[in-house]
Amino acid sequence: MLGVRIVTCHERYLGLPTLAQRSKSRMFNHVRDQVWRKLNTWDTKLLSTAGKEVLVKAVGQALPTYTMGVFKLPQSLCQELSAMIARYWWGRSGRKGIHWLSWRKLCKPKCLGGLGFRNFEAFNKAMVAKQAWHILEKPTSLVAKILKARYFPHGDFMQASLGSSPSMIWKSILWGHVVIEDGLIWRVGNGASIRVFQDRWIPKPFTFKPLLARGLDWNTTVSDLLTAFGSWDLPLLEQHFSLEDQDIISGIALGSSSQRGDSKYWFFSKNGKYTVNTGYRVAVRQCDEDFGVGGSD
Repeated sequence: MLGVRIVTCHERYLGLPTLAQRSKSRMFNHVRDQVWRKLNTWDTKLLSTAGKEVLVKAVGQALPTYTMGVFKLPQSLCQELSAMIARYWWGRSGRKGIHWLSWRKLCKPKCLGGLGFRNFEAFNKAMVAKQAWHILEKPTSLVAKILKARYFPHGDFMQASLGSSPSMIWKSILWGHVVIEDGLIWRVGNGASIRVFQDRWIPKPFTFKPLLARGLDWNTTVSDLLTAFGSWDLPLLEQHFSLEDQDIISGIALGSSSQRGDSKYWFFSKNGKYTVNTGYRVAVRQCDEDFGVGGSD
């Protein structure tokens, strides 16, 4: 009646694929093509090294950001994007150049001898972790309710699994979920919800658990380490914990929070909320561990 044409299927919506394809690499070809087109429009002959660096960071590495915030990109695509930018960086006037340093080293911060280029896989992980944080922080939001009903109806998001026939969105969120796990710890209120041995509550990355606790029951809670006045029981800490852990635990501020319940927060930011920048550093560490400590660069 209104003369509006009905479209049965959109290939992409807001630049993102609407349907998952069997070939994930082909599904995200547009990301690779966008970066390739940009790199090939910049004449390296007319650019200084500083100019190339600015273009790579501000444009070349920024183009996939929107897609990376929703989907986990195939590892092969991340490697291909890195290789394209590395060729552009070392090349000159359309000719290949010698790669004097590996891309992994160029991605290190400048204070560590790198150039601060982006590790695509780690950045992708940190971006989708932001979606995981939204679910954790806003469990009553519409998207959180939908995902809970589908994938963890009777459980907690941090213990959720892939389930049967998971969507690509859910797979991506759970992939980023491990970044949140690495930096999420308890903020001590009354200590009743926090188990001394099993939970992460000591501000000491990356274990966030005591090194040694002698003579305490496995199910001891942090509330058992507090006096009747809500302060740390220092003689008890001296009796059961190492000197290092005594100092750290006694330094955890309680104040009026001992009258409140315990809560969780993101350790690596001052306000306790997840940010992509802090998550990226955690994701880089995870990627380095996967790569292998002492592995070849």
